[in-house]
Amino acid sequence: MGTLQVGGTTLATKNVSTGKVDLNSTNTAFPTGHQVFINSVTRDGTSGAVHEPTAFYPTATSDFASKSINISITSSEHSPYTKLLINVSCSFRIDKNTHTLIDARLARWTGTGNVSSETTVLQRMLGGASTDVDAEHHVGFSGAVVDDISSLGDVQINYLVQYRCHAENAIHADDVFFGAASYDKHHINAFGII
Repeated sequence: MGTLQVGGTTLATKNVSTGKVDLNSTNTAFPTGHQVFINSVTRDGTSGAVHEPTAFYPTATSDFASKSINISITSSEHSPYTKLLINVSCSFRIDKNTHTLIDARLARWTGTGNVSSETTVLQRMLGGASTDVDAEHHVGFSGAVVDDISSLGDVQINYLVQYRCHAENAIHADDVFFGAASYDKHHINAFGII
């Protein structure tokens, strides 16, 4: 077993079982702005239709896996950081009502269970506003946000993609599907920022 020391302080140790070098994070100072991977979630395919959602959907944990993509970060995972970098990439199919227009957002809330007291950290209007649009519209939703979590405390932090008819008006979309096609890949990733 080997160690890397500076001034008698151990910075890294070779892990005999894996053959890799493990950093001693207590004794190693990373530069400000350094990003550390925490977790990622990947989901495949498309969901069933959500008919004319006029409020942001989903909100119940029972619908997260089939109608969206989400990630949860435990207090022990985020405790070393004051900010998180969250990036997301997914798609939607929007069936025409008068338009094919939705609002999609990345929402954050704390604790466990259903969405409550959420904060919008990223939001986009997607689709087509003309009455001349196709019967179904396929759109992507992606982005990255640096979220200041310094005031949230020792709680689980959750992020979820939600969607609704644009401006809470059912004329803007008929059925909305999370995922435009069965072969689509959806991703959400979390990084801690020092």
